[in-house]
Amino acid sequence: MKKAVLLIAALLMVGSVAFSAPSFGIWGRTVFQLAGGRDDVDDVIYQGWGPSWLGPGPRMGLHATFSNDKMEFKFTFYMNYQVVQDTDNNDGSGATSNGPGAIDPVNCYGTLKFIPDLLTVLVGRFDGDGWDNFRKNTANPNSDLHNDDIGRFNGWGVIVSVAPADTGFEAALYMQTPAPNAYYSSVPFYAGFDLVEDQLQNISIAASYKLPDLLKISLGWVNKPGSVKQGAGYYQDNNIFARIELLMVENLTLWVDGRIWGLAGDDNMQMQFVLCAAYKMDALGIYLGAKLGVPPTGNDYISYAANLEVAYDLGAITIGLIGILEDDNSDFESMKFAVKPYVSLDDFGTRIAFEYISDGRAATTVNYWAIPIYFTFSIW
Repeated sequence: MKKAVLLIAALLMVGSVAFSAPSFGIWGRTVFQLAGGRDDVDDVIYQGWGPSWLGPGPRMGLHATFSNDKMEFKFTFYMNYQVVQDTDNNDGSGATSNGPGAIDPVNCYGTLKFIPDLLTVLVGRFDGDGWDNFRKNTANPNSDLHNDDIGRFNGWGVIVSVAPADTGFEAALYMQTPAPNAYYSSVPFYAGFDLVEDQLQNISIAASYKLPDLLKISLGWVNKPGSVKQGAGYYQDNNIFARIELLMVENLTLWVDGRIWGLAGDDNMQMQFVLCAAYKMDALGIYLGAKLGVPPTGNDYISYAANLEVAYDLGAITIGLIGILEDDNSDFESMKFAVKPYVSLDDFGTRIAFEYISDGRAATTVNYWAIPIYFTFSIW
């Protein structure tokens, strides 16, 4: 009996060394609009849920990671509540359906640690909250911008990552593939899919180098997230991107990135730039995110957006103000602006706001107002 106890104890000790404890977490977000209205609809006050990122209603998810010194496995499942409004202007005469959407495996991939702190290979499906090593959001707490997710590797595929420890260098090659299906082995994924020539257009390469307390430079040739070439014809989703981040000033976040796409010809080429500038002074934070778009050759207009957010941390409560300006086409004297004061209950992931939006980008300017309550659930 004593030998059996000693054997079990030894196995437990070995297991504790070889396998780390799984990590679990939950994350979800939804918005409840307490009241809202618009000036092109008289005498109507709206109330309801949503929207979330992928549609109306809550988005809730479970994160889990299992790891040892050789392998790691990660999955993220999200469920989105789907609401389909009636087709007759909400007068009750049309069909309405409500119900939980399908569980969506946003991330489900394994990592092989061939050379720890140097070479890893990741295999599976990647998406948001998955493998975003080369993607950046501006630092605005509640009004961030990004360059259309450039630098994100998502979809089905294989990532080869090289990141030597303590060097500040990281590089990755991503081969994105069509989703798995019944056609494999000697049969191409899709009819007309040239498995070599076409697949080269689904390869993304990115790298970064960081000089501590000075700057970080990132660049790459990447596909627009979510795009994958599956047959004949040229998909104009390849991007060249570059980013530089300044790290030399304490409490200052400052970076700019740019991307060029539509590389099939000069008349298709477009550019977009994003700027992040943020400074935190004890309880006060000032955050600016800005975006500038340059259209294809032959057009003389530009598009731009700017989100300015000021927040003051009072401890358990943060008060803030968001100002937003957007212009899709500088040739027209029309734009969108918004003002959004808010109060956040930081310990409970709850933010209460008043939002006023005036959108003149269409033929007629429409003014909106709303009192939303944002709920974010994050437990790790």
